[in-house]
Amino acid sequence: SVTTSAPSRNRSTEERALRRRIYELLGKPRMASRQFLAPDKGWVYSRARTISASQFYAHLRGQSTLALSPLSKINGRSCALFICFDIDEMFPQRLGVMREVLDELGALLGAWAATGSDGERGKVILCLASPMSQNDAVELASRILDEARQRHLLWGTETKKVDVFPKRG
Repeated sequence: SVTTSAPSRNRSTEERALRRRIYELLGKPRMASRQFLAPDKGWVYSRARTISASQFYAHLRGQSTLALSPLSKINGRSCALFICFDIDEMFPQRLGVMREVLDELGALLGAWAATGSDGERGKVILCLASPMSQNDAVELASRILDEARQRHLLWGTETKKVDVFPKRG
């Protein structure tokens, strides 16, 4: 028989708890598109579909690649559950600037970052205390990004290297 050591069991329990906590902090996202890397096309996205908590957890374990929707319909209104800054260039440098801006806005404790497919890419996720209208979330994200761009020349004026979600509806 195979036995699992206490540290291994504890780590597994902690990882499950962390996945559940992330799911809750993101407002229990309900919609996502699958992502596929297609030769000569780059990333290809499927049509958005409803996802379950177990599909979300599989994504966090690296078993599937999903593009989570930060939006959900609440009382017939499109509301943001979280804000995502998808940074495709100079992530380590830009992360420091984002940290400063979020700290000054009092939002740093609600934010976290994840690295991307290489060291230059990553995401900054801002969890919201409660869902907010899509338009309000877009305005807040624009304000944060504008402030980051004003502070540091590393941001430049390009729009392709930083994508923000949600988008204007």
